[in-house]
Amino acid sequence: MSCRPSEIFKSSQLREKVRYRDGDTSDIIRVIMDMDAVADRYVDAEAAQCLVGEDDYETLKNVWAFVKSNVKYKADSRGREVVKSPAALFNIGKGDCKSFSIAEAALLRALGFKGIRYRFTAYDGARDVTHVYVVCKLRGQDVILDAVHSKFDDEVRYSYKKDISATRSISGIGKVYTPSQTTLKPSFTTLFALGLIVWGITR
Repeated sequence: MSCRPSEIFKSSQLREKVRYRDGDTSDIIRVIMDMDAVADRYVDAEAAQCLVGEDDYETLKNVWAFVKSNVKYKADSRGREVVKSPAALFNIGKGDCKSFSIAEAALLRALGFKGIRYRFTAYDGARDVTHVYVVCKLRGQDVILDAVHSKFDDEVRYSYKKDISATRSISGIGKVYTPSQTTLKPSFTTLFALGLIVWGITR
């Protein structure tokens, strides 16, 4: 597999926009889904074909490995949540689970995969989500693409999860996210917390 991010992702001038100055969990999820809705415009679907493997399962692994190996994981600083487009993520070269997942979902759609979901998870008996990654349905089974995790198709045991569809039709119109689709509670102590500025870097 020989793929260059600069060939796959269409880049332009970076721009930051503050969406919420007192964001909670639902606000962060909303920004993730809003960014997901426009993420495909940054992906060159023809160039992304370099990620195609011997079969669909290997292609999924290639997407996971491509994001994991080309972007450094860096958690957002406390009090400032950043959601990056795929172009911004690879331009800056670092990000966290939110931006990793958006890039993976966009790549999967460019490669023709369906049944893509964002999985928001909580741990240690909590219901306040602290992590997000991509799950893709393949031949009736979930394949896990968590680029923060050291293993492909594996997930850390969670105490709570909420899946939201990331699959859209060819026309680009798909499931629209609204706050009523989730019952996630805001957290005061975790990554997705109250009192945050939620940034959306769109370029």
